[in-house]
Amino acid sequence: MKKLAEMIPIILFFVTYYFTDFLNATRMLVASTLCLYIYQLTNQSWKPWKKHLGPLSIILLGSLTLFTHNEAFLVWKPTIMYTATAAFIAGSRIMSKSSLLQKGFELADIHAPTYCWRRLDMTMCLFFILMAIINIL
Repeated sequence: MKKLAEMIPIILFFVTYYFTDFLNATRMLVASTLCLYIYQLTNQSWKPWKKHLGPLSIILLGSLTLFTHNEAFLVWKPTIMYTATAAFIAGSRIMSKSSLLQKGFELADIHAPTYCWRRLDMTMCLFFILMAIINIL
């Protein structure tokens, strides 16, 4: 049910975009994301801080899009998220000498040798960097 609720702003964005224009759709996206974010802050506990990054970036970049009437700000949101994810994966490996992905998979009781986690870290980091570059183009 949480995942469905998180899709509501995106669905409203596309429906509004279909019937009107990008700026009105962005208004709908920012307003619905802000409402959902406030609701989730007051009614649910969000322990992982990364859960805040998505809604806050939509609100910030959407507001910049509305303020400047420049669509580029909102279009950059996936690039920022991909770059942040790659930075966190690489930063985890460099700073703590352990794999962020390994910690997550081990919670699901999936284990592998250390060299596999290094390769997975490098592969995922390169994947997210590539996705960020593709989004820019």
